[in-house]
Amino acid sequence: MVLKLPKNKNTEFDLRSIELNVTKKNSIAKSIALILPFKANTIDFDSKRLAKKQIQNDGYINISIDFYTGVKTALDSIKNLGISVNFDVFDSELNSEKIRRVIKNTDFSKYDFVLGPMTLDNCILVSELLENYQTPIVSPFIEFDKLNDNLIQTIPNYKLISNKFLSHIKKNYNPDRVLILTDNSSINRAKLIQSFFNNSKILITEFDKKGKEQFYFRLEKLKKEIISGKNFIFLETENQALASNITSILSGLNGTKVKDHISSLRYNTDINLLTTRFNNAFTAESISNFDLSNLSFKFPSVNYSNELNSSFKESYKEEYGSYPSKYAIRGFDLTFDLILRLVSTKSLSNELTENQTQYIENIFKYVKSEEGGFVNQSFFILKYDNLKVVKIQY
Repeated sequence: MVLKLPKNKNTEFDLRSIELNVTKKNSIAKSIALILPFKANTIDFDSKRLAKKQIQNDGYINISIDFYTGVKTALDSIKNLGISVNFDVFDSELNSEKIRRVIKNTDFSKYDFVLGPMTLDNCILVSELLENYQTPIVSPFIEFDKLNDNLIQTIPNYKLISNKFLSHIKKNYNPDRVLILTDNSSINRAKLIQSFFNNSKILITEFDKKGKEQFYFRLEKLKKEIISGKNFIFLETENQALASNITSILSGLNGTKVKDHISSLRYNTDINLLTTRFNNAFTAESISNFDLSNLSFKFPSVNYSNELNSSFKESYKEEYGSYPSKYAIRGFDLTFDLILRLVSTKSLSNELTENQTQYIENIFKYVKSEEGGFVNQSFFILKYDNLKVVKIQY
């Protein structure tokens, strides 16, 4: 077998850049299983309209189907490279007893690895039930506090991501002012940032007289904190209202003149927005990409989406009628990476820590965890620039 990968790591992954020569005599055969909550037992298949509505309204089913289509597309591509993969799919129904029955009635020793399940408790359950088989359990979405030896965590730990991100910011930038805005549920993240920037200041959202948290900061309060020169402002929240409030205010203040506290002269402000945890709060419809670009918004991310120009995305649309979601792309990237690692060694664990690989949107390089198992440690550092998201580092 000869596996050739492009030397230029900036080249977008494309199946045409891979050449795999496998003789028929030495053809490769692998076997994998997928366990996800498709929840087929809850769907009324007698009514097409009702079944469609049930699927659309259930987040677990949506993610499971999208991820499955990505896995299936990867296996079709793998087949074209001469690798035969036996693929079995199990519906967990989001039920631990159903998982126990599936594992009891199935010989999981034949699988090279298992993808799934989706939730923390069920992932741990499967890893414990299959521990004697030494079957690797690959978690597509979950971050664990402690891993069993057969668990592979493909999502990097928040602590690792945030530490590397903050170290990058501290090393490569020299802000005149570091301000940390946070709601009460994200205070620990704010304190972590402050440990990297000793002269930074934390502002926390307040509560009204009825004890309800107010997810906003007043314009005048923020204006008093911004100085002339480069202001780096971290926003730590998962609240869309607060994210919308802050991005709008800071974008309006960026480039305005403020009085210098020492000379009393007025200078232009340069405001950069950052966060250590990018989440749905920053993708709400109420948040303008113009504002994020104006603030050179910087953040770490486990995936990076290029413009839709890869052969995979076009072929996926042709097959399924729409462009793939991030879950479908993750299903493709993760499956393709694991199979390619698997064919070069007898044991998946032997290959996990050897190389860093990058595919359509995801990047993988694993380390052996001190607690057990393996953890992916690779991610991207991104920023908004001219209404586009670009890579700073990975």
